[in-house]
Amino acid sequence: MFIVADAHRCFCIFSIMPLFFFSACIGGGGGGGGGGGTNFGSAGSEYAAQSGLGHVAASAALNAGYSGRNIRIGIADSGIDGQHSEFSGRLNSGHDWQSSSDGRIDLHGHGTHVAAIASAAQDGNGMHGVAPNSQLYAYRILNASGKFGSQTGESMIPSLVSDARRKNVHIINNSWGSRTEINDITKSEIETELPRELAAWQSAVNSDMVMVWAAGNQRDNEVSVRAGLPHYFSSLRPGWLTVVSSGASGTEPVYTNRCGISANWCLAAPGGGDAQNTTGIWAANTGGGYVRRSGTSMSAPHVSGGLALLLEAFPSLSPQAAAARLLQTASYDGLVTADGCTLSRCGTTRMQSVFGRGQMDLQSALAPVLGLTLATSTDIFDAQDSQLSAGSVLYGPLKTALSRRPIIGADKFDGAHFTLNGGNFVTPEAAASADMMATTTPPQKAPMWAISRLFGWQHNLVRDNNGALVHQHPERLFDLSSAP
Repeated sequence: MFIVADAHRCFCIFSIMPLFFFSACIGGGGGGGGGGGTNFGSAGSEYAAQSGLGHVAASAALNAGYSGRNIRIGIADSGIDGQHSEFSGRLNSGHDWQSSSDGRIDLHGHGTHVAAIASAAQDGNGMHGVAPNSQLYAYRILNASGKFGSQTGESMIPSLVSDARRKNVHIINNSWGSRTEINDITKSEIETELPRELAAWQSAVNSDMVMVWAAGNQRDNEVSVRAGLPHYFSSLRPGWLTVVSSGASGTEPVYTNRCGISANWCLAAPGGGDAQNTTGIWAANTGGGYVRRSGTSMSAPHVSGGLALLLEAFPSLSPQAAAARLLQTASYDGLVTADGCTLSRCGTTRMQSVFGRGQMDLQSALAPVLGLTLATSTDIFDAQDSQLSAGSVLYGPLKTALSRRPIIGADKFDGAHFTLNGGNFVTPEAAASADMMATTTPPQKAPMWAISRLFGWQHNLVRDNNGALVHQHPERLFDLSSAP
């Protein structure tokens, strides 16, 4: 849509010309392979200390002001150390099936490390998590040895899911699983062994939660049983993400399982290198301090934290829509299999079998995926085909006035809302002509426009302290229910 305006004529549709192009950049964030520079003060050293943040381009969200605020992540693990400073004021009670605590203890250390990767604070100490202001809920299902002990998934998972639903938890991180891969067991065997657990997971998915799973560390071509459940139970698919590991250089570590038949709901994230003591992910340790660990257990919370950032940035999206967005924008850029395959060398099929949809890339996930549409009371237009051309009298005042009036664009992929600077739609009239409809000179193309808070990008819905959606600027919202 191209509109002409000057002091003597009404607005009228004129011709089609692209308005602007979107770069895959928010703030100072870099690409999926590096993450670019950071500009969040003393937190910069914490960002650098946790190398995985750069590999998923977390700075793209952090520099834009997003930190997972009011998004709720459940950590089903060995508990979380409630005394560690990295979780101060944000660690909530869940449940403990191994003792009489409320989950905010950790006698093993695994759960504390996992929770820190997802959500350690930006407090000037050690490192920080992917979503440093998200709310954590501690579900202690593993004992001091990192095992179920006398408990089973059948006895714990139904009540875990029930509690998480009651507390409006959006994401449950599961950095645990069996040593059996999904291809080594039949659907009927799963139904026989895990009927109550299956029903509980289905109720979680039906409640729009997302379960994030570590793929397993058995060096297998398939993921562990629970991580691969949608292979047999497709109704779980919308709420399931499975995560394999990438190393610091993007090379597949030896320890990680591969996505295999679970590729459609599987992606990669940093899990540390094979030499855990030197190349593991640096994160909080139970009892205070920090420690390096490697494994797909470390990869999963990168994705849980990434989901929290998307839910804050796009609060009109459901958790499962945000999960679909992460999968859609994952990339094979920089990824190398353990046997030397890259996308260019071995092709998409091979890379899918190892890395699923690719490495999580928050920079791309926070930008429009399929372009934006603009809605009026009567029609819907493509944002890239929309401009307002003004004559010399109106150009300056009109551009200034519209710069103060945001315009809502909806991503064609999932309806995610972007607030556009209205001034960017205004261009000078292409040629002085008594009959503007007869001109053959196209209007000047607007400059490339990066989506960032620097240029006024914001979202008009936010989540309150209870995790519920509220309107921040309701008068600025468009009804996009009919958008494609």
